[in-house]
Amino acid sequence: MPLTTQQKLEKKVLNDVSQERDPRVKLWDLIQAFAAAAIGEGYSKPSSGIPKTDMATAVQTSLGLADTSYQPGDTIALEDLGADIESAVNLAGQVIQTLGGLFLKFSDNADGSSAATVTAAAQGAKTKVLNVTLLDGNDVLQTWFTGPVEISTEVTCNDPDIGNLSQSPAPFVLTIGVAALTVTYATDAGATRTYIATDLIHVWVEEAALTIFGEEVDVTDADFLDTLVA
Repeated sequence: MPLTTQQKLEKKVLNDVSQERDPRVKLWDLIQAFAAAAIGEGYSKPSSGIPKTDMATAVQTSLGLADTSYQPGDTIALEDLGADIESAVNLAGQVIQTLGGLFLKFSDNADGSSAATVTAAAQGAKTKVLNVTLLDGNDVLQTWFTGPVEISTEVTCNDPDIGNLSQSPAPFVLTIGVAALTVTYATDAGATRTYIATDLIHVWVEEAALTIFGEEVDVTDADFLDTLVA
């Protein structure tokens, strides 16, 4: 078992006394011995960093509070924001109602792509860009809003091997009320996927996907249908 600091100092004193050296030398040696012993038994930080359990109790408590605090991306309950903010949010909801509500819309509602052209497209080559806008009841763009919107995509085809489309980004983010949504068709230059006329490509926003200041956004017109033609 290694000697403790006290034991090392006692051993040093006994050794110096037994050798009957100059007291000044003894004192200096004692100081050096004490410093070396203290350093040798000091804190050794693990290579992975200082664990929380090695820190003072107050520091551990603060770190614990940080672990349970709101983090970026967390949803804060309205009642946790304080009475003044809650009142302001409710007032904003009333203002939205006076504007006739809010509506999420696609720039295009329908299309008629060529089945042959879609079939011949290489993987990732056939896309459709849908501009998404947030409007009020008077079709005025709501440039004050920025936030994410969940979206679902579906493809309905006579050929079950077509599979689902993809869209990006997912979820997309409205920036000052506008976003660009890119839908990528499932194509492989006809290797395994063959589209025919009347196949349907359907893209829509989920119901109740977006609520702003307690008001649900109408997504009826956030719907795109591509009915393929010959």
